[in-house]
Amino acid sequence: MKVIDRSTHRDEDGSITLNERMRGTWQFGLSWNKEIQAQEKLIDHLHAHLDNQYTLIRDVFLPKLEIPIPLVLIGPTGVRVFYASALQGIYRARESSWLVLDKRSRQYRPSQPNLIKRTALMSFAILNFLNSKGYPLEVVEPILFFSDPNIHVDAKQPAVRIVLTDGVDRFIEKFSQSPQQLDSPLVKRISDTFADLQFDPDDQEPQEKLAVGDFELFRWQWLVLAILVILLLCMMIIFILIIFMVN
Repeated sequence: MKVIDRSTHRDEDGSITLNERMRGTWQFGLSWNKEIQAQEKLIDHLHAHLDNQYTLIRDVFLPKLEIPIPLVLIGPTGVRVFYASALQGIYRARESSWLVLDKRSRQYRPSQPNLIKRTALMSFAILNFLNSKGYPLEVVEPILFFSDPNIHVDAKQPAVRIVLTDGVDRFIEKFSQSPQQLDSPLVKRISDTFADLQFDPDDQEPQEKLAVGDFELFRWQWLVLAILVILLLCMMIIFILIIFMVN
């Protein structure tokens, strides 16, 4: 399997420096590093079963899409979008609903982000993009992969294919043996289309900002600011307690 890496956070040799790891976490959230590790595990499985008829594109940046599509696989058996997660716990998938079992209440509640909707939207975005480029594809299969064995998913007619780590090899073998949908020239043209995409920050959909008085920040920036304020208050309280104990 050929891999084309379009990530903006990797060096030429594919490694991620500490500085880029911090930038990636700052840009995409605390789960970003674990998701990268989950992607690596999935790629190892794909490498073990697929030959060079398949091409995997990492980090596809589409216009007007806020976050990159992490893994797009193009091959003779079609186009697939993979979203890899390192989540643990007990979850329930019902069509587009994504619920997590609350340990305290023992009741299911909506889990955010909704990984089913996210994966489905990524697949839909890839399909629309390819159709706009003149490729007559009817479907791009969305696949949600979980790399950690400490997860249980009660799935009933989910909107995307859910694959756990103990079943990923069987899944890859099954789709690699399915009927051919794309010939070799078409696989190459689609792969080249993604490989030629250039990341343009000005072309991405601007994130929604929240204003408080004269201050206007992104949601995640307000969250970071709140955490820093809490840490500062905790340090002040500890400092005051130390002074009282000394006196």
